[in-house]
Amino acid sequence: MEVRVPLMLSMNTKIVIPTKGLRDSISKTKARASKINLLNRFESKQYKVYGKETITPSEAKYLLDECNTNTGINATNRRLEGKSVAFIVRELENGEWYHEAADVKVDTNGQMIDGQHTVAGILAHGKSAAVCLSVGCRPAARQKIDVSRKRSTAQRLKFSGLLGEVSNGQAKYIHDVSLTVRRTVSAPNGNTVAEGWMFERALGYNDSAIVESYNDNQKAVDYFWNNKPTIKITFKTGILAALVKRFVHDAEGAKDFFNKMINPSFKGGHGESNAPAILGKLAREIDYLKKNKYQMPADYTPRFEMRYWYRKALIALKAFDQNKGIRLDTLMKSR
Repeated sequence: MEVRVPLMLSMNTKIVIPTKGLRDSISKTKARASKINLLNRFESKQYKVYGKETITPSEAKYLLDECNTNTGINATNRRLEGKSVAFIVRELENGEWYHEAADVKVDTNGQMIDGQHTVAGILAHGKSAAVCLSVGCRPAARQKIDVSRKRSTAQRLKFSGLLGEVSNGQAKYIHDVSLTVRRTVSAPNGNTVAEGWMFERALGYNDSAIVESYNDNQKAVDYFWNNKPTIKITFKTGILAALVKRFVHDAEGAKDFFNKMINPSFKGGHGESNAPAILGKLAREIDYLKKNKYQMPADYTPRFEMRYWYRKALIALKAFDQNKGIRLDTLMKSR
């Protein structure tokens, strides 16, 4: 179909314009104008808080390429950290994303002063996501970003009500033990951890992974909290993680081991394994060495303390299962 448009150039002159070509031309012009307008919202000399705004992957790439300087002498941002971006991608994938907690701020010079990891996460995820967008920020405002005291994961989980009605101390305990149990099962990316080992880093696990670990082991985690000793030298997260995992298939055995370990008067012998007592004695020995700044065992380092106690607990539990005795120096040297 053609549209014939008569022009008054002469009585016999006519111009023919294809209708389909006209529609395509208008559509492309509108698309370009729409894109320019969307990108222009990141530029402002006046402070504006848009609130909830959707950022597409292409817009995220634009912000990272054109509005983010994180290297060199003119850097106005930190270097991107891969594990932080991966964490955000998992948040988006798991439906744990809240735009109210995802600030993206651009200053009057068009430089992103907050939210580069958020934006990079959206790009890596490959899908649009909502953020809380502010533009026209004063460039000097970057010096006050991330200066407040950061909430711990345990505090965030408590305040959100995901752990039930618990005290701050109990929330930290639940978080620490549940996270440590999870570290013995899988890495943050879901890869399986070999039996008897623990993923090296405690960072990177999303809230849902910790809450899921607690829900799966709540009876055990709550039991040890409700029966914790007054003197907490033996109440170590690595030991408790091993006992929580034992509790799943042998609740009574885990309780028996725990109560003997925290009881200073229990020595074992007479047909009973002394493994709980020796593990408790090792905890007190390490505490003594640390307080007096004496030489520590070769396989003990503060950085990997949870892994140390987890492995020692597994060795003691094995002796306990076999109803065998164990010497302190043997447990101290075993790995």
